[in-house]
Amino acid sequence: MKIQKTQVFVPSDHGFFDDLVTMLVSLASYMFTMHVSIASNHPEPFDKRPLKEWISYIAPIKSLEFPLSFEQNANNEEIIVFPASLLMHLSLDSWPQFIEYRIEPKNTSKPQARLAAQGNRYVIARIIGASFANYYSNSELTIKARYGTDVDKWPETIRFAWVIRNGFAHVGKLKISNLSLRPVTWKIWSFDYNQDGKRFLFEPDMLGIGDIITLMQDFDTYVRP
Repeated sequence: MKIQKTQVFVPSDHGFFDDLVTMLVSLASYMFTMHVSIASNHPEPFDKRPLKEWISYIAPIKSLEFPLSFEQNANNEEIIVFPASLLMHLSLDSWPQFIEYRIEPKNTSKPQARLAAQGNRYVIARIIGASFANYYSNSELTIKARYGTDVDKWPETIRFAWVIRNGFAHVGKLKISNLSLRPVTWKIWSFDYNQDGKRFLFEPDMLGIGDIITLMQDFDTYVRP
């Protein structure tokens, strides 16, 4: 299959940019910790290990080509970002001005850079949820000014994002107790009170991290100036 060219998120075009930077830096930092913990977990004394092994420990934050892959289950694809460049900007006391990424067909053979397959999903969901909820909350006044306060009359993407924000606030579980609320739909998903209490991230047939990023991107088109 054809691999798409590198694309970018930039602050001028994407209102969620700063929250996405925060999300990716947090995920990269967590991934780096797990990478070092897993890679160094063997009985050989540290002072007996070769330099090549020590260098491999820091690869995620020094190699500009080291990828983080996030599943976009709606399209059977994944979004691939390269966190070392973001971390480098911050280490030099500057804020990133763009985020490079690629969209590729889903590749199940990729190793530990795939956070969604590594366990500790509660921690990862909290990281993602914090950035998503912050972006949504900062957009609430715009939403109500443009579309009113009746959730059922909002554009479908905003209604879906509203449910996901509420879900992140309830430890990663959907919170839809209103029986009269019509289903919220986006991409391949439709949720109503029948899904109340179900986890919506990392579960079979549910959203992946890449879908959350895409939802932020779609949502942004409704709240940008």
